[in-house]
This record gives sequence, structure tokens and C-alpha cells, in this order.
Amino acid sequence: MHRRPRERILPVTVGLLLVLGLLLVLVVMAAFAEPPEEPETSIDEFMLQGLEVVLWSQPGVRYIFQADQGQYTRSTRSYRLSGAVYGVREARGEQNLRVWSQEATVDRNDMVHLDSACLVSAEGNWGQFRGVTIEPGRLIRADQVVRFDAQGVSASGQNFVADERLSRFRISQPDAQYRSGGRQEGDNGEAICAGMAAAEPGPGPGR
Repeated sequence: MHRRPRERILPVTVGLLLVLGLLLVLVVMAAFAEPPEEPETSIDEFMLQGLEVVLWSQPGVRYIFQADQGQYTRSTRSYRLSGAVYGVREARGEQNLRVWSQEATVDRNDMVHLDSACLVSAEGNWGQFRGVTIEPGRLIRADQVVRFDAQGVSASGQNFVADERLSRFRISQPDAQYRSGGRQEGDNGEAICAGMAAAEPGPGPGR
């Protein structure tokens, strides 16, 4: 006896519905499943070669610091540059401040800390400092002024604060015996500052 068409279609339909239902369940389970956890790494410090750090203080104004080598610490989001550090402040394509040092730290707030540094402005004002902090877009501070020449005055002392072009400055505790005298003939602040990094090859004005 031959089966009726309806008797043949019914098992096929039921089978298709079961397959579709199973697929739907799998799709829903996949959608709500938690993504696999990424394995955590214990690496916190990364050594870098030929490091360059760019800090934007405002549109068109930036600091660029270069160094032979450096280190990035992920937990503190800070950079440590070493090996003949050279930096410039660029405003609309013009360099109006240059920085030489042997090491620098850039913290998570984009402030630059230097144990010792030599700075030269586009106007020729220059100085050698210790305990320097550069706050991009604001001020330059130093704990100690070894020598600072600007506007015909030479000075040294403690607690130095200046604008980013070294044109306006204040020394809270100046050394009276080194208050005057002015820039000596033949003094070249850029040559003196560049000499700080001459012992080790590294970035410089030509790079």
C-alpha cells in the first residue's frame, strides 16, 4: 500500500524544525556566552631603542624629546629617557626652546622631569639647571640655577621659575655675588649646552 503524500511530508517537516530549533539554541548560547579571558602578562616595563616622545600642550605647540634609549612603565604610564636626551619646543613650526640632558622622565601628566639640564631659547637666553620640571603649556621650574644668562644679566641661585621662552623669569633665592656681569663676550649657550651630550652619540640639533 502506498503512503499518502502528507504522511511523507510530516516526518521531513518535523526533522527540519528540530534542526532549526537546535541551531537557534546554539546561536542564543553563543550570543550570551562570556568571551574567553585574555591571559594576563606580568610585564610592566618595556625597554625601547631610539625613543621619541611628543607632548602637545595646545594646537600647533608641542615638545619633542628624543633619546638613544628609554623605558616605558605601564603601571605608571611614564617614560624614562636616557643616553643624550635632546628636546625642542615647537610653536607653529618654529623651534623656540632647546633642551639638552643625559636623562629625563615623562610622567602620566605629561610633565618632564630632568635631574640636570641645559636650556637655550630662540632669543639666546640660556642656563644650566638642576632639578628641572617642564610643564608643557605653562612654566619651567628648577630647584637650582647653576648659571642663567638673559637680557644682559647673569645669575645663579635657588628656586627658578620662567615662562617657556625663558624671557620672563624669577629666582627666589639668588646668589648676590653672581647677580650681575651679563653675558660674556664669546659665550654661546647652544654650544655649551650641546657639549653636555657630546660625550655620547645621540640626537642633536641636526636630527
